Amino acid sequence: MYLRWSNAEQLMIDALASVATWPRVPDLGDLRSELQTLVQSFSSDDAWATIQLTMRFAGEASKHPRLFQAYQERSIIVGLENVTAVFGRAIARHELPAGADPAALALAFAGALTIAQQLAQTPGHGLPTSPGQIVDSFIALRPDS
Repeated sequence: MYLRWSNAEQLMIDALASVATWPRVPDLGDLRSELQTLVQSFSSDDAWATIQLTMRFAGEASKHPRLFQAYQERSIIVGLENVTAVFGRAIARHELPAGADPAALALAFAGALTIAQQLAQTPGHGLPTSPGQIVDSFIALRPDS
């Protein structure tokens, strides 16, 4: 273990970063295709377990602030930068309003999918939990919609 990681903290950071980040999405030419690529990575069988792990880790952040900061920098922030790039391209292609903030849209998209995953664990509430519904809602923000 110590041939690859200098300590247990580094091992934990690498392990968490490997399961809890958004992929870099190439320019596919349209917002829907790029969001669907993001959703596919988020909709894996272990997505709910990853969300639970992330939330539990966030709840313990005050006990391990250095570890949590490193996790955020290597996983959460890097992943959100990848999502921000998708929204930035969509704004440049005029698929979203010119004044839209791609970072705010990335946070809203990631948050919506996270909450939808949580709600999907309890049926009967009637709220949208399908990743497709979330994508459709962001596509509806297009000026021509």
